[in-house]
Amino acid sequence: MAKYKIEHAKGRTLLVIAGQKVDQLSEREFYAITTMQIPCLVKADIIRKTKTFKLMYDISGYISLREFLMNPLSKRTFSKLLRGILDNLKILQRAYFEERYLLLDVNTVMVNPLNQELKFVFVPISFYENTVSLKGFLLSI
Repeated sequence: MAKYKIEHAKGRTLLVIAGQKVDQLSEREFYAITTMQIPCLVKADIIRKTKTFKLMYDISGYISLREFLMNPLSKRTFSKLLRGILDNLKILQRAYFEERYLLLDVNTVMVNPLNQELKFVFVPISFYENTVSLKGFLLSI
């Protein structure tokens, strides 16, 4: 399983996932992420080396869902947040993206604080094992 970490470099905030050469990238999903074809996903770039690669997601200007939920929310804002999560999942289903490749964690689901827009981090590594199910993610909110 690929681990992630958050790095700050050159005025940008990046969520970095390192993978091994034996891990296989799904080219269709990776192309969709890099060209922003799916608006509810965080844009990614890749750095390839001889035996490893790094997926770099630009999360500049976003805050984590955990940080967003620490602020007082009205019922309307909270219901809009839940509706946004479910709408994004529908968008991914229509595009034939599997939810098991999403990082469903309150630290990795990103929220734009200006308009409360949600973005998910999608890991296009084949056989990626996500430790949190959708049910567990929704219960953690």
